[in-house]
Amino acid sequence: MVEIAAPVGGTVVEVHVSEGDSVEKDSHLFTLERAKTLLIVRSTVRGVVAKFEIAVGDNVGTDQVAVIIDESES
Repeated sequence: MVEIAAPVGGTVVEVHVSEGDSVEKDSHLFTLERAKTLLIVRSTVRGVVAKFEIAVGDNVGTDQVAVIIDESES
């Protein structure tokens, strides 16, 4: 399992995938807004989204785990 964390603190404004979805390396996972700037967070691995720990509207902190991806199911 690989944990994908928010690289900066901000508000989740969009979620691009759901639990159970297959993702490729560099797939868009979610979008954060910080200081009126949007940041798309991408997958660092290929696999299946095992768990989403955030939702639209959540405020997340820097390095907060947001998504867990299971590489063994890819």
